[in-house]
Amino acid sequence: MLPEEYSSFNLEHEGTCYRKTNYSSATAEEFEQEKAGAALLLNNSGARRGHDTAIFATVITSDNDTRGPNRFMRKQRDIIGPNAASSEVAQAEHHPDINHNIKNASNELHATAMNDKSFKGRYALNSVRIRTICSDILKVIKQYKPYVGDPVHRQKCLDQLAAIIHHHCGDHTRCKIPQLCTYLQCKEEHPLQYKKH
Repeated sequence: MLPEEYSSFNLEHEGTCYRKTNYSSATAEEFEQEKAGAALLLNNSGARRGHDTAIFATVITSDNDTRGPNRFMRKQRDIIGPNAASSEVAQAEHHPDINHNIKNASNELHATAMNDKSFKGRYALNSVRIRTICSDILKVIKQYKPYVGDPVHRQKCLDQLAAIIHHHCGDHTRCKIPQLCTYLQCKEEHPLQYKKH
C-alpha cells in the first residue's frame, strides 16, 4: 500500500472546486515530483514494479529550481535502498533545462528595460536586441556542450558569455570566438584594414 502522503486527497465539498491539491501553488510541484518518483518505482498497491515497468531516472531535466528534482531523486533512492548508494547506475543527476534558463534571461532583460527607462530605446534593450542577446547566449552554451568538464573550454565559454553585453554595445575587445562575432571574423579575413596606426 502506498504511504498515506501519496494517497489522493479528499477535497470534496459543495459548489465548484477550484483546488486540485492541499499544497500551495508555490510548493505543489515539489510534492508532485516526489510522488512521481515513487509512482515510477511502486504500483498503486505500494509494491515494487517489475523490471519491465519500473523506471529509475538517472537524468532529471527541469528548471533551475532544485528542490523538486532533489525530492524526486531522494524518494527514488529511498525506495531502492542501500543499492542506490553503492551503484553508479543509481546516481541520478539534475540537469537544468537550457531553454528555461534562456527564458529567464529574456525575462530579466525585459524587466530591466521596463524598470529603468535609460535601457529602453531603438538601440538599447528593445525586443529584437533581447532576442539576439538570448540567441548569442544559447550559441555559446551549445558550442561548449561537447566539451563539458574541460576547464579550458569552460573558461572560453565563460569569457564569451561575459563578452556578450559588451559585444552588443560595440565593444569587441572581450570577444574571443570569431564564429560568434562578425567583427572578429572581418578582422581575421582582412587584417590590413584593422591594423592599428
